[in-house]
Amino acid sequence: MGHLRSLSDVHQRDASGVTPRSQDTSVQRSLEEDRTSEIRRYIHVGYPLSSMGKRQLDSGERRSLRKPGWLPTAIIANVVPPGDKRGSSHLATDDAVSVEIDGDNNARIELPKSWTPSKWRPLGAHPLEIIDGQHRLSAFDEDGSDDFEVPVVLFVGLDFSWQAYLFWTVNIKPKRINASLAYDLYPLLREQDWLEAGESLNVYRETRAQELVESLWGDARSVWYDRINMLGQTGMKAQRPVTQAAFVRSLTTTFVRPFRGNKGFGGLFGGAANNSGLNWPRGQQSAFLIFAWQALAEAVFNDRHIEWALDLRRAGEVLVEPDDPRNDPAFSGETSLLASDQGVRGFHMVLNDLAYLGQIELQLAEWRIDEDMKVSPESQLDEAMETLSSNEIGRFLTELGGLCKIRLIEMDLRVSVTNNTG
Repeated sequence: MGHLRSLSDVHQRDASGVTPRSQDTSVQRSLEEDRTSEIRRYIHVGYPLSSMGKRQLDSGERRSLRKPGWLPTAIIANVVPPGDKRGSSHLATDDAVSVEIDGDNNARIELPKSWTPSKWRPLGAHPLEIIDGQHRLSAFDEDGSDDFEVPVVLFVGLDFSWQAYLFWTVNIKPKRINASLAYDLYPLLREQDWLEAGESLNVYRETRAQELVESLWGDARSVWYDRINMLGQTGMKAQRPVTQAAFVRSLTTTFVRPFRGNKGFGGLFGGAANNSGLNWPRGQQSAFLIFAWQALAEAVFNDRHIEWALDLRRAGEVLVEPDDPRNDPAFSGETSLLASDQGVRGFHMVLNDLAYLGQIELQLAEWRIDEDMKVSPESQLDEAMETLSSNEIGRFLTELGGLCKIRLIEMDLRVSVTNNTG
């Protein structure tokens, strides 16, 4: 590591007597001390301790959160040919790194002829340029007390245009994976203590809840289609009776809470298969909620004899006869408990707990859809909705609690201002 740093003139900024390399000698961005410091902490204690700053932890917490500081990705460097100019300096022949390829295509890399083990400096330009990875290099101690080996990819004789191209393909072109998608690809991440300490689990739960709300609001099959107040606007109670924030709070305290609850039931979407949880990706989770709400709305709509529902459908002396569950005042009206924060939270709690209780009988873990990374959440949702129409889980949702013989539609779901008994 020390050789690579010296040959490329990448150093810690605060190292005495060392001048950081000129900013005009390659495409590599200038050093950021905050980034270097975090990598330095990561090397020694891993994540999440590296990102927790000065947060106070007792010795037991610190010991339990300490992880390996692995650096699995390669540092990319360019070997400068002898005589090439960098800035105002040329690379002296004796200062050049040589790369020779033998008949078996094995590369032999030799240090400069002028190399000395202690504080080597070239006469002019340095023989290596770091295209990607200078923050990783600068994070190591100058005294060489850190004995690390890292993978390195060497190019030979790249001019600045090719270095810029390579930097673009490495740093700009790749699409950063969405954190929520990572929890679908590796569901075990949903309940790791070290992620929770680093606050990433809160990111998963809040982000996933937000995505589920967007599906409920944006899918035309959903009874909540365009009926959730996504922006918190006032005066929208009739058209969008429940706020996005209320839906998110409801989901994070029910479906997206930890799968293994400390008290009572856990969250159906909060765990991983190899820890007794479910591997359902986002589209599958969305379909479960959309189908469940659809089943509840249709159950209310199809039963025309419930007193509280008839009461909510009356407009003065006229009885409203809705033609669609979404237009049914008993389900979506301003005075229906189902169209309120409390109703959403209550239904989610009952639905999550009943499904959690019956997960073995319902074979929830065996309900699988295409989980290929190339398949969009929308396609997963379509497939899941189709399978729910014919499997045991869909039948359970249609009955809305058939496992415990509870018929939610028989409860009085009027809000208190319209309830004659309240």
